[in-house]
Amino acid sequence: KKGLMWDGEKLVEVLKEGDFAIFWNDNTEDAIISVYKRLDDNGCYVDHLGLCWDNAIKWDGTKGQYERVLQGEI
Repeated sequence: KKGLMWDGEKLVEVLKEGDFAIFWNDNTEDAIISVYKRLDDNGCYVDHLGLCWDNAIKWDGTKGQYERVLQGEI
């Protein structure tokens, strides 16, 4: 469907500039919530501060989703 993509396991929302997202690299314990800017040419997710991340998902606005990322469940 429009606005969704397959992540290898399930359909997820496609990030758009300005979306709040959860970003992390190898260690999910270092995940942060920030504003999504773009996907760069190397496949890295870039936040509004210009930081590059290996992983990002659209934040649904709940503490529970963020905690699942921190625990490595997502």
